[in-house]
Amino acid sequence: MTLTFNPSTVETSVLPFVIQTEEQYNQALAIAEQLFFKQNPNELEEQILDVWEVLIEIYEEARFQPGSASTPVSILQTLMEARSLIQADLVRAGIGSSGIVSEIVNGKRQISKKQAKKLAGFFSVSADLFIY
Repeated sequence: MTLTFNPSTVETSVLPFVIQTEEQYNQALAIAEQLFFKQNPNELEEQILDVWEVLIEIYEEARFQPGSASTPVSILQTLMEARSLIQADLVRAGIGSSGIVSEIVNGKRQISKKQAKKLAGFFSVSADLFIY
């Protein structure tokens, strides 16, 4: 495989965003590729790569598998799984009480705008991911 980037210029300053267009998809792939092939990535770069991988997967599922639309809860579940988090981690992050977090994660309660902002900060992603 031929690298298509300069490893010394790995992009970590672009905040991960909801991928909605082919152009954004290509940009996300380029950033993820840079991070994936970087020599000795630091912890932040590894976490950013995890987030980009989730966002790319969500876009690909929605785009290339008709009928499989992602929801804010499925996105949350995917991000939690990618980082090996449990509900208690969200409680500690101030998302809500254990009962509220349980209802959100299990799809019994919608994510409020306030919670979406907290989740966005916690996962370093756009709050749009969690707003339906």
